[in-house]
Amino acid sequence: MPEWSTNNESIIPDAGFTEAAADAIFAAMVSLDQALMAVGDTDNQGLLLDSPLHFIGFSRGTVVKSEIIQRLGTYYPNAGGVVRDANGQVIAGDLHMTTIDPHDFDQPSLGPVYRDFEEPEVKVWDNVTFVDNYYQTVPDRDNGFTFTPRGRKIEGIPEGASVELNGKAGFTSQSFQRCLRRLFSPIPPVALSVKRHVFPERAFKPIATENPVT
Repeated sequence: MPEWSTNNESIIPDAGFTEAAADAIFAAMVSLDQALMAVGDTDNQGLLLDSPLHFIGFSRGTVVKSEIIQRLGTYYPNAGGVVRDANGQVIAGDLHMTTIDPHDFDQPSLGPVYRDFEEPEVKVWDNVTFVDNYYQTVPDRDNGFTFTPRGRKIEGIPEGASVELNGKAGFTSQSFQRCLRRLFSPIPPVALSVKRHVFPERAFKPIATENPVT
């Protein structure tokens, strides 16, 4: 799990922090991937980017995740071990994107400081092979005051893969306590899962101890 909330970067109400976090995490991924690249590898990718990848983002973390995936699509279009046929259809590999309460918009009810972080829009980029979204719109977006950021539906995600949580347990009314957990929880709002490949243990020790992602 990449950590970008140690110094409260994830709640600083200003533009640019999500993109900077995405740059740092992307650079760390590429560094590890290069360490895992075999001699004579011709596809410009090592074992990390050749593995199926699952990106999970929550609230502002969905913006970070979207920006990382955009960078992967620009420089490593086959990240996730993706193999395409002559028509461009994916026949192998997986780059899975999961968004939870994507928050990339102006919400006046959060007050003048936190209403708008001027974030890039969360998008489903062309290199994504599967996407699902879970969101709630319980608090009023424009009126009154709330501590609870709203999520939103993301256009282009098929019905059934975009799930509105309103009315389900825990999502029937806004909660001050729930909001405080969202804003100050030590759990990083971005997660990355690497599926199936087993890496040699030696490859992780230098990266984890000398170049932690903060």
